[in-house]
Amino acid sequence: MEPGTLVRAVYEFCPSVSEELPIFAGDVVEVLSVVDEFWLLGKKDGVSGQFPSSFVEPVHVPHTEPGERLYVCTNDFRASSMSDLPLKRGDVLAVEGRAEGPWLCGRTSWGCRGLFPSSCARDLALSPRARGLVLDAPPGQLPPYGLATARALMGLKAQLPEELAFSEGDLITVLGQPEDGWYEGELAGRRGIFPQAFVELLGPLRPPTGEGVE
Repeated sequence: MEPGTLVRAVYEFCPSVSEELPIFAGDVVEVLSVVDEFWLLGKKDGVSGQFPSSFVEPVHVPHTEPGERLYVCTNDFRASSMSDLPLKRGDVLAVEGRAEGPWLCGRTSWGCRGLFPSSCARDLALSPRARGLVLDAPPGQLPPYGLATARALMGLKAQLPEELAFSEGDLITVLGQPEDGWYEGELAGRRGIFPQAFVELLGPLRPPTGEGVE
């Protein structure tokens, strides 16, 4: 993992020695170096220390346009209207301007845009190395055959061969709606169906283009 990479804590880690860094689920940490195959050295809120690499996952950071700033979500936000942008703690998004009211308009790395409370996020401070990685990274986007991106609200263990298994927090590309209450989706090269109730859409479903996914 390259220094400057941003990771998000999936599990809480309580240090047992002073050289270790406490992290809580949703914390965003900048990686300073790789200690070994099991440990990373990182920095969070100005404090540096080591933490297990298996306790974190990479963060998807959106490209910023002129006038935009990066924010990190500090509290979960569930959308209540189509104009809202649902967020999970640790999500990173691009926001135009500074907070001047109770709501902000943000954009995620997968192209979803919407409103969210300014109290749910704060400025994301990046080192020059981390900012360089963000600027050089290719922008994330929904594949042309995808209808939307959905985030898993809970894990699902497939009971049948045609079902798609996933874990809480996974981002799934929605491919279609084969029947009421179900989506067809793709995750890490695997495709299958899953209940709509297990996920939240991160943007409106776009109409099918008729383009195949094979």
